[in-house]
Amino acid sequence: MKKVASILNPCPSLGGDDGLAARTLFSHQDHADRHSPFLRLNYAAPTHYSPHSRRRKVHGSAQRGFETVTLVYQGELEYRDSTGQSGILEPGDVHWLSAASGLLYQARHSEQFARQGGPWEMVQLWVNLPARAKSQAPSQQHLSKTQIPVRALPDESGTIRVIAGQYQEQPGAAYHHSPLLLWDIQIKAGHQACFQVPEGWNSSLLVLSGAVRVNQQTLARPSQVVLLEQEGQHIALDAQNDTRLLLLGGEPLNEPVQAYGPFVMNTQQEITQALADFDQGRFGCLG
Repeated sequence: MKKVASILNPCPSLGGDDGLAARTLFSHQDHADRHSPFLRLNYAAPTHYSPHSRRRKVHGSAQRGFETVTLVYQGELEYRDSTGQSGILEPGDVHWLSAASGLLYQARHSEQFARQGGPWEMVQLWVNLPARAKSQAPSQQHLSKTQIPVRALPDESGTIRVIAGQYQEQPGAAYHHSPLLLWDIQIKAGHQACFQVPEGWNSSLLVLSGAVRVNQQTLARPSQVVLLEQEGQHIALDAQNDTRLLLLGGEPLNEPVQAYGPFVMNTQQEITQALADFDQGRFGCLG
């Protein structure tokens, strides 16, 4: 089995634009080699928002060299970018945006959600691109809830949504540039579910709700991340009560990382060029 390396507790809440708050659960600024190809994991835990005339902004910036993967669990999120793509993410939807050579991106509460208010919960991952893909044109995948395969776990222990990677014979919905997996898992109280992640991969678990004992030893609770060792392949999860979690894993890129805000490249020279391109308007405009 993959041994538990550590339990990561969330950083203090980060005040976002328009008063929105999320927590950074891990970042490439701290032990990037233990998370690669993932760079960052932000989690907005369940929060109730009252009706409001202003559509609160969740995220907005220039980006180059990586991908953002946004999972909406509750609420609605409207996005747009400088390539002309736009849409609304509803609960269960996933947006996989590859900034690659660069774009401007903005996400905010949808007009309907702002007007009506309600519960809000989302996860956003930053996924590093291999060097060969950083110069490609930007692209995006809007994966609706119905496009993401759902499979029953053995012994009626729960379900798994295969967002990326392959679970048994079921391929995930998303295209990605390096070997990885992203599985949204629900396990019923009192049941055990077992999963396999390749030897040598980085892997971790984010507990969204409930509590789970990992490999019959370590207990993890909501908003905690369980970081696993690269050695071994198997992960056994015992749900103490109805539990929802996100399992992410990937083959390390083993490439240098140079980052400056939302620019993630391989060399300082590439960062300098990204800043120059942004200053000269080469990322387009949001209109």
